[in-house]
Amino acid sequence: MKIWVKDYIDYMKYERGFANSTIEGRQKLLLQLIKFLRNHPLSTQTIREFIRDKAERKLSPYSLNDYIRDIKVFCKYLFETGKTPQDYSYPIKRFKMPEKQPKILTLQELTKLVYCPWRRYS
Repeated sequence: MKIWVKDYIDYMKYERGFANSTIEGRQKLLLQLIKFLRNHPLSTQTIREFIRDKAERKLSPYSLNDYIRDIKVFCKYLFETGKTPQDYSYPIKRFKMPEKQPKILTLQELTKLVYCPWRRYS
């Protein structure tokens, strides 16, 4: 599996032209996945266990979705290059994200904003 990660890193670097920071982040994630798997084969179940382990460590839903996205791209690469018989990450779904509430200005902040152009600064 380590050879697959090296091939994938080369693919991201030379064929896709990803930024070094992107490559380093994905490489770090994949090395964590390899360490988690130890001698277990890559499968949908082991990927779910890896994500569950990260969720138990109190990662945010945003971070978990980043992990899932990167694993999905890696598994798709493995399947398309013939390294695995199927895309093991296909059944795994991302987490639903909470809707962000708009920040509303207070009356004092709004008043300051309205009268700001009328002030003279020295």
